[in-house]
Amino acid sequence: MNIPLQEISSIVQICFYITGSTIAILTYRSAKKGLLNTVNTEYQKRVMDHLDELSNILYAEFDRNSEQYWGHSNNNPGFVTIVEGIIDRYLEHLQKHGNSETFEMTYELPNALKLHELAARIKSDPFLPDDIANYVVNHLEIRSGAVGETIIEEFESLGEILRTQQYSSLDELPLTIHLRISKKLDDKRMSMEDVEEEVHRIRGMIKEHLKAYNPLN
Repeated sequence: MNIPLQEISSIVQICFYITGSTIAILTYRSAKKGLLNTVNTEYQKRVMDHLDELSNILYAEFDRNSEQYWGHSNNNPGFVTIVEGIIDRYLEHLQKHGNSETFEMTYELPNALKLHELAARIKSDPFLPDDIANYVVNHLEIRSGAVGETIIEEFESLGEILRTQQYSSLDELPLTIHLRISKKLDDKRMSMEDVEEEVHRIRGMIKEHLKAYNPLN
């Protein structure tokens, strides 16, 4: 059977177009897959970087070699030192005005504020997994609330003691207030030991999440 040359030419052209189209589609799919893999790899890297940063931020408070270590006086002056400063201002006021009832308590909540700001930063971080971010934010907000509430209660109580002069010895007040604050934080499971244990738990969650990125697993 003889096939006309024109038909053969048409068949060849059709095959050529089909082959060209197939190659074009496969090339597009390959390029798209490569681009998506690149984007995904970059995203995973950002996630790992942010998790590493979060882990370091949380643990820095308990790392003796860190500038953020809680035991450093500039990071945690201690309630004794803070109360001593309040009493010094009280004595200056008493000497100047001669009236303890007009003394106004002034104090800051730097630790509570710092915890609240860190929680807000983590809450809106787009590269932190939701389960870890939500857990950490909840922990920080609870801790911030417990610390702030306890300090306000005790310092307002201290202000009342000073204004009404219901004290037997001013020298004993700083340690007394310190022990009362520490006891309340212990009862709320927010002592530094409790917080460190919770930080280790969070770092364990981060470690488990990062295992998914380990090519050897």
